[in-house]
Amino acid sequence: MIDLSDAVGFFRANFDTDPSTAIESPGRINYIGEHTDYNGGLALPIAIDRGITVVVGDGLRGTKIRATSAGQRSIVDIDLDDLVSTTVFDGWSRYLLGGIKVLLDEGYPIRGVDISISSDLQLGSGLSSSAALLLAVVYAITLHNDINLSRDEVVELAHRAEGQYAGANVGYLDHYAIGFAMPRRATFIDFSTMSHSSCEIPFDELLVVDSNVHHSISSGGYGERRRECERAAEILNRRFISGASVEEVQTIADVELRLRAMHVLEENARVEEVRNEFSQGKTGARMLLDSHKSLRDQFRVSCPETDLIVESSIEAGAEGARMVGGGFGGSCIVVGGDPSNIERVVRSKFASGGFGPPSFFIAALDGSLKRVL
Repeated sequence: MIDLSDAVGFFRANFDTDPSTAIESPGRINYIGEHTDYNGGLALPIAIDRGITVVVGDGLRGTKIRATSAGQRSIVDIDLDDLVSTTVFDGWSRYLLGGIKVLLDEGYPIRGVDISISSDLQLGSGLSSSAALLLAVVYAITLHNDINLSRDEVVELAHRAEGQYAGANVGYLDHYAIGFAMPRRATFIDFSTMSHSSCEIPFDELLVVDSNVHHSISSGGYGERRRECERAAEILNRRFISGASVEEVQTIADVELRLRAMHVLEENARVEEVRNEFSQGKTGARMLLDSHKSLRDQFRVSCPETDLIVESSIEAGAEGARMVGGGFGGSCIVVGGDPSNIERVVRSKFASGGFGPPSFFIAALDGSLKRVL
């Protein structure tokens, strides 16, 4: 996570005043349970020690929102009255302004504010930078305006903002994973009942390999998979695919829709198995490899770079690995083995394959959404 003094210093450098509030919002690793959230299934995400810090303070002008991002190096300047009547936002500001707009839509009283955004979470890496930003913005603005919301309400508003104003029709996975994260614990989520609980993690860190093929959830591939799942559920006469049996799914005539649905059912079973292994102090690493194969062959959201990361990591001695996130690029997690040897082998394979270099980091599993100022 960005050092708080650096984040506050960035705010002061841009607005020449002291802030009142700062929120840290972590990225997340979805250990197992991919593309199950919008299918009424199960997931087991973990928050990490990288994320986004949003710092806010009273604006110089009472009805103005001014915001800057260290990653974008541009200033957003909009009057609250104009924001009330705006429904379409462009660029990175759609996450920032969308998070404020949903609060205005609910009729909450909001005053002018200066906002700075600092991050050590790579955009498009499959670690949920967009949800982290939205949750940080919603939480920071509510605190700044003395609006008393429950964590459930903050999560709901952030999810609504991403779908309504950021143009990404996503499920609840990322918002739940970050909003309810506890340090050094995984969050078991059942999306059929929108319930969650936490469980211990039998390890302290994970190797993350970023393919540096970056994606946007609002682009076509994710939306296409979601529509396919909706069609499969309709054929099954179920609200969600997860409510169907394997035997029912096997009756779907369309081969591609049948593959999508089978991934969901099998992934749900893997989540249950990993949670059980966690309770026994085991990593469930082999389930990760099975998950990746399913995402590659049945859900078809992997790409050559993430496939190569997984294959090379296993060759280098890892116990398990898989792509994480919506797919079509992003990052992989790797469990077991010697990280330095894995990095050496993966880098060599990427160079031989003509791919650009990947990035590597060790993620500590101790993130949570919290106020730090």
